Amino acid sequence: MEGEGINRIIGLLSSKTNLKILKILMEGNSYPRKIARKINKTEGVVVRALKSMEKANPCHIQISIQ
Repeated sequence: MEGEGINRIIGLLSSKTNLKILKILMEGNSYPRKIARKINKTEGVVVRALKSMEKANPCHIQISIQ
């Protein structure tokens, strides 16, 4: 079961979109619409990425989709 979590995290980190989202969130709180504008993606793409990150959250970091 641990291996599945690691594979999921590696998959998330292999996405350029996910890395851009994480970089923005490291700067501070943001909203999916604002992130989407910054990275030139749809709000739906950002929400799906955030939900995937939330599901794979190994460190129990709070990821809030507002």
